[in-house]
Amino acid sequence: MKIIFESHATSVDNENKIASGWLDPPLSQKGIKQAKEMGQRYEKEHFSHIYVSDLSRSFETAHIAFGSQSILKDARLREWNYGQFNGFPVSEVDKLKIDHAHIPFPCGESLEQVINRFLSFEQECLKTGKILIIGHRAIYYCLEFLFRKTPIMTLLTTPWNWQPGWHYRRTL
Repeated sequence: MKIIFESHATSVDNENKIASGWLDPPLSQKGIKQAKEMGQRYEKEHFSHIYVSDLSRSFETAHIAFGSQSILKDARLREWNYGQFNGFPVSEVDKLKIDHAHIPFPCGESLEQVINRFLSFEQECLKTGKILIIGHRAIYYCLEFLFRKTPIMTLLTTPWNWQPGWHYRRTL
């Protein structure tokens, strides 16, 4: 099985350096352009399934990129819930992530809980074929931790560098 992960296109909050978490901002104009480019990047690909989180920035990215193809929403692919810190500046939330790898954010969740949420999705949905997941940084953390065995602290202390797709292989 092949899994490709793509980060959702740029949202209004991304441009304003806001950590959305479970908030639901729309894509920015830049994000709409990026979503169109994603569609062009994969125009010759055939995916068994395209999964997105149920937050609009993921679904909107997929809808712009892939139009009428079947897009499956799944809440287990949501961003990390920063609880009372949803909507705070990225600079503040990034400093708190290490403290909440195993202990939930107040009124939110820990990265460990995000990984368990993703594991439920993985066991149910990632069986065979070529899968595209359009999601959030937390799902990238899950994939890197589970498929590449990258330590959580390494993930949380390494600067985020966007790229056009991360590729993973799963052997059964």
